[in-house]
Amino acid sequence: SDFGDLNQFATSVLCESEMQLNVHQSIEEIRQKILEQYKLLAAGHIEIIQKEYLRVLYLFNEKHNFSSCEEKFTGTIKGVNRFGQLIITDDQGKSRTFNTKEVLY
Repeated sequence: SDFGDLNQFATSVLCESEMQLNVHQSIEEIRQKILEQYKLLAAGHIEIIQKEYLRVLYLFNEKHNFSSCEEKFTGTIKGVNRFGQLIITDDQGKSRTFNTKEVLY
């Protein structure tokens, strides 16, 4: 199949990490992680899921430069609201929310 310009970015786990990967083992590990998360969700442990999500959220609680609708600003990612919008507090202390792809870093 033709992926157009995306072919120039194509790579593999082996090329990026220099590690040989056991595909079946990796799939099983991913399946186990999904099952763990599902069990937490089914048991109503939303706070645990949210805490872990924020722990690995890129740039969480770090001051950084962002841009949105051609406006540049400095702010800190504070979390994600119940609608899945990213919450960023700008340098003026204003809390701003953004949908997917509405803000760039």
